[in-house]
Amino acid sequence: MPYQFVDRMTHLEIRLEGVIEEGFVIEEAVVARAGELRRVLVDYSAVTEIRLDPFLLASAARQQQAAGVKVAVYAPRPAMFGFNRQVLQLAGVREGVTASVFSDLGEARSWLLAG
Repeated sequence: MPYQFVDRMTHLEIRLEGVIEEGFVIEEAVVARAGELRRVLVDYSAVTEIRLDPFLLASAARQQQAAGVKVAVYAPRPAMFGFNRQVLQLAGVREGVTASVFSDLGEARSWLLAG
């Protein structure tokens, strides 16, 4: 599954595309930069299908929280929104504090950059 990322200097934006399936890996340099900036927006607007166990993403969400990374997920389609809410609940992260899901891109960016 391809993805694009943009370093906004205040945060990193990762735009996922197509089908998310097992074996998908984000390059180590992108992960390292996310850790440096401590703010990441993950954009699911171009995702067409998810074929990945939500527990794998939940584990990644716990790791991001432990590393002090704040994550906003932009998921405008109801199925993607619901899937990502489920992942955060499975992860047990502090939803609304360290991670949150949004159907509006402007709200996602505002929340991510606040505080």
